[in-house]
Amino acid sequence: MRRAKEMSGTGNFIDAPTALAWGLVNHVVPHDELLAFTRALAVDMTSVDQTALHNLFSTYRANAAVVDDARAEIEWTRYREWQTASPDAGKVIAERRAAVVERGRRQQR
Repeated sequence: MRRAKEMSGTGNFIDAPTALAWGLVNHVVPHDELLAFTRALAVDMTSVDQTALHNLFSTYRANAAVVDDARAEIEWTRYREWQTASPDAGKVIAERRAAVVERGRRQQR
């Protein structure tokens, strides 16, 4: 949650090593090795018991949905409240998103 607040509050972009350190990604792979790496992961996944894997992933999705549905409802409610209070909310969001993207481009230079 602390990382999400920082990222949301600053709009700053992060690089791949930071995303890895923060646990936002599982791996950082050079571009020219990406296809081979993902294929190796796929081979590893196909080598385990598929019924067990399907059950495990279904369990992960079901558990995430319980939390995500409640969170999504809170976010949607807050968004509707903000949109009601600010009729031009969609335009404001688009302008802010564009500004964040542009700032991210400048940070990468």
